[in-house]
Amino acid sequence: MSTYRLDPGSCRVWFDGRTNLHPVHGEASGLEGSIEAAVSDGKLDLSTPPQAHVELSIDRLRAGNPMIDREMQRRLEVRRYPRAIGELREVSESGSRGYRVVGELTLHGVSRRLEVDVDVDIPDDDTLRVSGEHEIDIRDFGIDPPRLAFLKAEPGVHFGVEVVARREP
Repeated sequence: MSTYRLDPGSCRVWFDGRTNLHPVHGEASGLEGSIEAAVSDGKLDLSTPPQAHVELSIDRLRAGNPMIDREMQRRLEVRRYPRAIGELREVSESGSRGYRVVGELTLHGVSRRLEVDVDVDIPDDDTLRVSGEHEIDIRDFGIDPPRLAFLKAEPGVHFGVEVVARREP
């Protein structure tokens, strides 16, 4: 079992949402945390269950439009709930490089169980790359969809994550 530390500059989180007028895309870098995993023959060795803990400062999320960014930060109550936290609970194989991960996402002070299919690439003995996408309903986390004048956001948000983690010596 090795510990892999996330490289915040190489990790990114993104989201795609919709409003009644146009799509909204946003992203953030700076994902922090660690993954504990055993690797054998370029794959995760699931005989020892992997563990992971990741966190993102919510104030890093940006959609590129100051008005949307302010409203998003207000709805997410960044001062009260400054971080989104992910905890890995289970991992199982679901393809040649794919895995099904079960975890818990805490956002806006609310924790929910998520099941997500991810790709894991192990380019060398010291690097893990994990990527996956999932759809959430922000109302499940106690967040009302934003409304700005005549602009109304839909509650479904598609999000994704790309993680690069390097083994600690």
